[in-house]
Amino acid sequence: MISLPVFDKQGTQVGTYQIDPAELAPRINKQLLHDAVVMYQSNRRLGTVKTKNRSEVAGSTRKLYRQKGTGRARAGTRRTNIRRGGGMAHALRPRDWSYRLPRKALQLATRMALAARVRDQEVVLINELSFAEP
Repeated sequence: MISLPVFDKQGTQVGTYQIDPAELAPRINKQLLHDAVVMYQSNRRLGTVKTKNRSEVAGSTRKLYRQKGTGRARAGTRRTNIRRGGGMAHALRPRDWSYRLPRKALQLATRMALAARVRDQEVVLINELSFAEP
C-alpha cells in the first residue's frame, strides 16, 4: 500500500489516500506501454510528404539524342531518376499512418502507466475540483 497526499484547492494537504498499485496493474508490461506510445505518436503524424516520379516531372518526352552513333550512353528522357532534376524512382506519397490497438490493450496500458506513476509517488490527489464559472 502506498500513501498518496490529498490536497485542497488552496494547496494545503488535508489527508492521505491509501492505494495498492497492484490493483491498477499487477505487473508493468514495457512492451505494451511502448506499443501504446508508438500508436499515439503514429496517430499524430500528418503524412503529407510528396515527391514527383518521372511521369509527374515537367519536361518533354522527346528523346535527348539519337540512339546510335554519338558515343554516349543510351538516353531516352531527361526526366529519368538518374539525371539531375528528374523524378524519384520510388516517389513518396501521402499516407495515413494511424492505427488502433485493441481497446482492452489500451485500457491496460493506461492502468500500467498510472500504476508506475503511483509506485514512484508522482501522483497528487485533489480533494474537490469544482469551479464557480468555466
